Amino acid sequence: MPLEFLMNDGREAIFAVKPGLERLEAVFNLVELKYRSVKKQQETILDKLIEEGTSSENELALMNRELRDNIKADFLQISLKFAAYQGKNASPKGPDHTEALKTMTSAVEKMAIAIGTKPSSLERLTVPNWDGSRRTYQTWKREFRHCMLTQNNKMSSSEEEVEFSDNNSDEYPLSSSPEYKIKHESDGAFASPLASEDEDAAAAAFAEEPLTDVEWTAQYKRERKDNEELEKQLKDRLEGTVAVSE
Repeated sequence: MPLEFLMNDGREAIFAVKPGLERLEAVFNLVELKYRSVKKQQETILDKLIEEGTSSENELALMNRELRDNIKADFLQISLKFAAYQGKNASPKGPDHTEALKTMTSAVEKMAIAIGTKPSSLERLTVPNWDGSRRTYQTWKREFRHCMLTQNNKMSSSEEEVEFSDNNSDEYPLSSSPEYKIKHESDGAFASPLASEDEDAAAAAFAEEPLTDVEWTAQYKRERKDNEELEKQLKDRLEGTVAVSE
């Protein structure tokens, strides 16, 4: 109850003071209007006295001057008090940072434009190639991708050959024996023709200019198709061998 009572009392006090503040501002405006009117009358009277040739030491001129000075002093005091009252009750305004914000926004926009127009530092970075030379990142990336595809094809071919030789060791004992492999690996007789072709293709790719992404994709599809055909042939041969053995 006490808290609600205080809140209601505060609201009532604010509502009661607000009309008084409005009346005070209205009264000050009337006083200012009257002062300007009296000032204009004083100036008119002074002009007429000067036109009639009255000296500045005349009684009417002295009275008019004294009245003008008193009115000016009174209005000055009222104006100062009202200005102090307005300054005391006015809400404080924060500093204006409009110009600083505009300057900062302009600087950020210029920085963004400069960063967007410059190429990426990663794209311009040169990295060591397999042969020790220095090339751009894009060229190295394409060559590395081709090398990985070639190695993947070699591994797939090697696994297929090992599987085929294990399944046909009884039918071809000489070619599957370790002695035969050791003897013919030295002179290249046991080397895989697919592996040699891949090595030649990889060497040619490294020697020539790097291909575009579209060319790499087409080459990858061709190699994949060749591998699928080779795998199919090996499976057919394996199935035929198993059928004969049965």
